[in-house]
Amino acid sequence: MDTAHVGYLDFEGKITRFRSARCQFAEGELDVEAEGPKCQLHLYGIPFPDAAGIAEVSGQSYGPADVDGDPIAEGGVETPSMWLSFERLDVRCRGYDREAGLVTVELQAEVCDAESGRSGSVDCVVRCSIVDDLW
Repeated sequence: MDTAHVGYLDFEGKITRFRSARCQFAEGELDVEAEGPKCQLHLYGIPFPDAAGIAEVSGQSYGPADVDGDPIAEGGVETPSMWLSFERLDVRCRGYDREAGLVTVELQAEVCDAESGRSGSVDCVVRCSIVDDLW
């Protein structure tokens, strides 16, 4: 996606913008990666079992009480000085633009850096390019 920014992340009142974001939906799970000059978002294995494809993810949400397992352990927010792991996570897919190949993902999370003990809240919205493979 070639725009000035494709979303933002707010960590305890400090806002950073993402320059690129992409997502993949496979086998009922959504993966999202977003990058900006000051942080990266890694969100993997978010289950949407009722969705047969990416178009059906729009309007759906995920919260930790919705499923068994721990998909949030695989992701986090990476900054130059911290790795913020998700402790609580709520994800909503707000929109799907088939023509542009984009999905808008919103998340709210409680995060913690294991090394420093710093914790807080994260709010994030990203408009992701849909790709077949993140790796």
